[in-house]
Amino acid sequence: MTQLDRDEFAAGYLFEADEHVQSAIANLLAVEAALSTGGTGGTGGSQHRLVRELFRSLHTLKGLSAMVGIDPIVDLAHEMEAILRDADRGATQLSAQAVDLLLQGVRAIEQRLAAFGKRAPIAAAPRKLLVRLADLQSVHGEDGVALYPPREGFGEVEPHAEVAGERVETLERLARGA
Repeated sequence: MTQLDRDEFAAGYLFEADEHVQSAIANLLAVEAALSTGGTGGTGGSQHRLVRELFRSLHTLKGLSAMVGIDPIVDLAHEMEAILRDADRGATQLSAQAVDLLLQGVRAIEQRLAAFGKRAPIAAAPRKLLVRLADLQSVHGEDGVALYPPREGFGEVEPHAEVAGERVETLERLARGA
């Protein structure tokens, strides 16, 4: 592959990735708006369509990023997908806290896309955010809403730590590069 081919490929990747990021943001903001007005997201009182579109955007972004070798985006999108998969299957509804974490994830993806576009070093996925996303997947109440607020300080012992412990240990090993 020539330098021109690589540059065209990178430009195409950035263009498509940006479309998926913008779609993800729009869908998350729609869910957030519905939650703030007492709804459950989307028309007809359902988050289902928005969650499914959001999942598709992140899944495509994960696949594109894997092809380009941007592992931090793959890692973020993977953790975000797991939350959305539960919501899409009806196992849970997205809470305001979940939407906030997902927006943080999308912002982190945007930052890494910007670095790629500038040919700058791409930062690893934020470890605390990965852990918080993993925690959100692990513990839900009877109504499917996360039982706890986002962590204020990483490393504190929390009641749900035993439930999410295996997942957290895996993420910590990945963050250490082990």
